[in-house]
Amino acid sequence: MGERNCGNGNKRNEILSLVLTVLWIAFIFSNSLQDGELSGERSGRLLALINGLLEGSDIRLSEFVLRKMAHFGEFMVLGLFLFFTWKGWARNYGNRYLIAAVGSGFFVACSDECLQLFSEGRAGRLMDVGIDTAGCAVGVLVCMLYMCMKNVKARSGNERP
Repeated sequence: MGERNCGNGNKRNEILSLVLTVLWIAFIFSNSLQDGELSGERSGRLLALINGLLEGSDIRLSEFVLRKMAHFGEFMVLGLFLFFTWKGWARNYGNRYLIAAVGSGFFVACSDECLQLFSEGRAGRLMDVGIDTAGCAVGVLVCMLYMCMKNVKARSGNERP
């Protein structure tokens, strides 16, 4: 049997990607387990900080927009982690790891919204599943673009893949 190979052939990178993915999912779930009051207070503090930084401009951020941006951002980071996790562990399946990465992000998004149903003052929303999945897909896309650029540079002789 051939030796497993992920990017640079380092099994440690595969495990690191998996651990980071699991820790990030735990972070996402821990945010969802906060009750509505605590979550609202955290959002309010961050909103005040951001709007303070935007003072003097015509831009004001609403709590709704901030929360949706947070959903998107959390899941974009998850998409980055899932890309490298699936790339390492499902490498023998061609580009199907891309579908696995986004599909896993969708599963986490659904689970996350279901978790919120059990947190006082919170609600699971189908719209948030869509925003979360879109964030994950963008994270995967960013990784794909990075890998393509890295491969182009390697082919031109400027860098090793």
